[in-house]
Amino acid sequence: MSNRKLQIDTNMALKLYGLKVGLTDESWRAAEKHFHVYRSERSAFGRDHLLSERWLLGSTAEGSDGQWRDILKVENHKQDLFLNRIFALHALAVSRSSSSTQAVRVTSQQWDKEVNLACVAAYVLEAMKEYRDPDKNNSTVFSDSCLKMCRTRFVEGDYHDDLGIHLASADPTFQPSITTMWTENAPEKEAEDKESQALGEAEEKIQTLDQNRCNAAWEADTLKLCRDASMCARLLQAAVSNEKTRRLMKVTHLREQNNIGAQLVTKFAEKQCFHVALVCPEADSHLAKFMSTIYGANGCVILWVDLMKYGRLSGKDLDEVTSRVKKALSRKPNHSVCFMLAPWLVSERTSNGARGELRKIEDKLDAKNLQSYPVSVRCSPPHTAKKVPINYWAYIVFTDADVENNAFFNSMLMTDRSMSDAQESAQLLAGSEMPTAVLESLLKGADFTGRICGVCNFTPYDGHLERVCMRWQMEYGQDALELRSFSMGAYPDAVAFSERLLGNELVQERENHPQLFV
Repeated sequence: MSNRKLQIDTNMALKLYGLKVGLTDESWRAAEKHFHVYRSERSAFGRDHLLSERWLLGSTAEGSDGQWRDILKVENHKQDLFLNRIFALHALAVSRSSSSTQAVRVTSQQWDKEVNLACVAAYVLEAMKEYRDPDKNNSTVFSDSCLKMCRTRFVEGDYHDDLGIHLASADPTFQPSITTMWTENAPEKEAEDKESQALGEAEEKIQTLDQNRCNAAWEADTLKLCRDASMCARLLQAAVSNEKTRRLMKVTHLREQNNIGAQLVTKFAEKQCFHVALVCPEADSHLAKFMSTIYGANGCVILWVDLMKYGRLSGKDLDEVTSRVKKALSRKPNHSVCFMLAPWLVSERTSNGARGELRKIEDKLDAKNLQSYPVSVRCSPPHTAKKVPINYWAYIVFTDADVENNAFFNSMLMTDRSMSDAQESAQLLAGSEMPTAVLESLLKGADFTGRICGVCNFTPYDGHLERVCMRWQMEYGQDALELRSFSMGAYPDAVAFSERLLGNELVQERENHPQLFV
């Protein structure tokens, strides 16, 4: 072994010693583990990063004063959160890199910015952990699972725009309770007036008793009507030759047929186009039962998510809907796909306009280990003097598990989609009949042998997608693929409205296609 010594200047020696002293034991082990996995040239740390003093313990941002000097001061938990964020950015950059020479590290400016954001986020998380509600015997407001979820979302890239605004303003009266991380997860305030609550309960009981009285009166009237109808039926049988009697019998027959038809329509709707709101406790079990039925018939499932129905998409809504998509696709990855329409409006506190909104969706899908492919939907021109087609962004989403063996990977919508902006703008799917065009493109060329396919709509609104699924065999014949829809939404009013519109159309279609309701 050689005894040769390497000569370094005093400044470099002090820098290396400061790096050892300025890291916690946990941070040191995390960095050491990182270098065991990645080579130095492909690691998250460059020479400028290692020699930077901003991320070491006790360091604070230049020019900060007042409470912001304490907020931006690096401490143990702040340093750990910062390293987790850096490792997440590095893992994302490595997964997206196409060659070994492509840069996978953040710049020095972004390095310092991430340190400041991690300090602010850790400060807010610590305040949430220590916050107590004086109206509830000083009990904790934010649970450990809630704090863990907030920490994970920050590492994935959420809350950065909001925290960056507070960091840039450096308001001396800054409070953690005004951040999005706090407000999105704070529970609603319970009613404090017990007397008012008691009066409300009493009024509710009175209304219940009044409703029971009305129900009892209605049942008594119904019993009388049944007896009268029975007597009328006997009279009608004895007076068949009377014209008026024949008309009454015809009306009675039509009413009975309508009741039978309503029962058949209800049974058909429960099988072919079931609706349920997320507030229902059994919503997930209904979805699992529906998907098990489709997979049991050797079929496939198409998830439909229209993010435009949210108006301005918030980070919490995006996290919830992508989590539901991830859970649904994981049931049978090779036989399921998700078609996700991007929002038209840009959400609040999103930089770079529409491109920033699309990048936020793509980053969230990557964070959930979902593989997305962009497509554009070109619709008919609007009814205005300016005849310009409208293009909408959408994504075809798969799980990362064995994408090429997915049943929908060779569908026409995947093979014919354009790969450049110019080609994507030239796509013409089906004019104004967008759901029909998308389903035809997904099913054409799909590789599965079943005669049934389920369509799960996580954003029901006007019943248009469900109407397309219901009329599929009516339009293409009995030999066509059977489409069953399942609608589950976060807004009960929208779910009820879609279900009511579809029910009215089912009653009308029963007269034209009675064979489908047998």
